[in-house]
Amino acid sequence: MFRRPAACRTRVMSAWPAALSLAALLVLPGCYRLAPLETGTPDAGSEVRLALTDAGSLQLAALVGPRVEALEGRTLEVSDSSLVLAVSSTFDRSGVERPWSNERLSVPLGAVDEIRRRELDRRKTWIVSGASVVGLFLVSRAMGVGQGEARIPSRDGGNVQK
Repeated sequence: MFRRPAACRTRVMSAWPAALSLAALLVLPGCYRLAPLETGTPDAGSEVRLALTDAGSLQLAALVGPRVEALEGRTLEVSDSSLVLAVSSTFDRSGVERPWSNERLSVPLGAVDEIRRRELDRRKTWIVSGASVVGLFLVSRAMGVGQGEARIPSRDGGNVQK
């Protein structure tokens, strides 16, 4: 049976961390932003943030808590008079976010000051992805990954070859 020389096995094994890191990088979520909604109401299934009017905050206080100025969640239903959300979090006037467990809430459109939709920011996603790939490459080169040996720092400050 054919066996690879030890040097080849080390080179192949040392490439695994870089390959796994690259695979993880490709499945990471992108960068998102909240953009003002250009149409009147969001589509069902959209991730949104609703900024409440002062009167809307008072009207919904018994359901969402006092001094809440914004709701975030996924749109379940849309009608002429209300939006039904699966609420994932609320934001109060002091900026404190309180997580919710996707509880269903009907919000009258009259209580809403502004609707923002969560959307992918392609430019920032490409910048972060590119910087991550370059960083991963530099770290892997510094550790000797793919060069036949991997240098691992030892406790006494020297390098141990693996």
